[in-house]
Amino acid sequence: MVIMEDLDFRIMAKGMLGKYMLDGGFGQFRSIVKYVCWKLGKFFAEVNSRGTSQECPECGAIVKKT
Repeated sequence: MVIMEDLDFRIMAKGMLGKYMLDGGFGQFRSIVKYVCWKLGKFFAEVNSRGTSQECPECGAIVKKT
């Protein structure tokens, strides 16, 4: 099972590390992982990236980070 955040790399490319985000091939990496999971019969899912770093995986509580 592989689960990835559905990140919008165009928005991330506007930041300080923009050139590196576009050159790194992160979008292509996600496509390759998706294909490999399909080929091997494994589960692949993309989750909404909103708040995933603030949500507790055990209880689901939202905890703001400083």
